[in-house]
Amino acid sequence: MYTGKQPLILACSHPNSFFDALVMGAYHPRRLHFLARGDAFKKPRVAKVLRLLNMIPIYRLSEGKENLDNNKHTFDQCMHVLKHNGAILIFSEGISINEWMLRPLKKGTARLAWMFWEEHGVKDMVIQPVGINYHSFVKLPKRVYVDYGPVVNSNSFDYTNTGTFYNDFNRVLTSRLEKLVVTEDSKLLNKRRADYATKLSLALPALVGYILHRPFFVLWRKFIKAKTKGTVFFDSVLFGSLIILYPIIVLLITITTVMLTGEPLYWLLFILIPFTAWSYRKFKS
Repeated sequence: MYTGKQPLILACSHPNSFFDALVMGAYHPRRLHFLARGDAFKKPRVAKVLRLLNMIPIYRLSEGKENLDNNKHTFDQCMHVLKHNGAILIFSEGISINEWMLRPLKKGTARLAWMFWEEHGVKDMVIQPVGINYHSFVKLPKRVYVDYGPVVNSNSFDYTNTGTFYNDFNRVLTSRLEKLVVTEDSKLLNKRRADYATKLSLALPALVGYILHRPFFVLWRKFIKAKTKGTVFFDSVLFGSLIILYPIIVLLITITTVMLTGEPLYWLLFILIPFTAWSYRKFKS
């Protein structure tokens, strides 16, 4: 992982919709600004929330030719972030499909590089390739692997022709991303060895966690699957919604139990219930 303080673009693979952004936002040490598909910003209230989350819309031809002019404002925002030594995350493939492979890169990352390195003359910005890999798009518990490649800097390219620069840049970025993106899920499944001592110690709380969480999870997964049928958003919506709902549900269970029993000791449920879920995850892993 690049640890410098210069302007940074994270050029990421994109196998799992907005789940990929959640992963990077949660674990990358720098504050990130995210380039997101423009059609998500159609509703003003939604757009306001997305902007509060540091998301910047990027418009594609498939979203309407009339929207492409809005990208000028998008690139102006990106320039503002980078000129203040910020970090931008962009999914260089432009689309998301639940599969283990790297798709052809769009020109968005190359265009940002050209604008910053050539038009604005700021040569210290670096672009880091990032490969995001999931051991499964449907199985639980889910294991996610984030691998970083060597940074791409401004010294490697010829700036005499825009089209040539775009092609050369995408060729270099593709070669580095391909080394980070797995092509078979079995490679991920074999990355960890079982820790049987840990499994044995967590067997009982893991069983409790399975019994407590399974009924709700099955029903919620069925509901989300129906709502996202025919899209690549199932995995992202399922886990994104649980991030919001789960603490609320656990809190409601805890408050209800304390009120019904009158026993303050049951406030510990707010810790113990998630602990059983964590135990099940560790046991299954």
